Amino acid sequence: MVGIVSSAYGIGGAPILSPILMGPMGGLSAYVVSGPTLIVTFIVSIIGTTLYTYIGYPPDMVNGIFMGGLGGMVGIYLGTITQRRFPERYIKLMIASITAIMGLYSIPYVSRI
Repeated sequence: MVGIVSSAYGIGGAPILSPILMGPMGGLSAYVVSGPTLIVTFIVSIIGTTLYTYIGYPPDMVNGIFMGGLGGMVGIYLGTITQRRFPERYIKLMIASITAIMGLYSIPYVSRI
């Protein structure tokens, strides 16, 4: 289910799976969930880039490095600092709020399909 939804949005499954694993369905801590989701996101990105290159749509490497690579590194660094400094409850609330805002923001775009 996560694969279908994330492919419809064109994103990896980690942004969708992380709140599920940390919420009432999984109950795992952010510390436990962050490592595997980062690894899976990295692996899926490599597979996607390879497949798109194979079918004739090579990525714009400069754009990818600046937007994906550097942005991801900054996000990982800030996420690691946040995990250490904030209680687990606030991190879960932050992730739930961001997920809800992204969902509400995407409703007008999805309803046009």
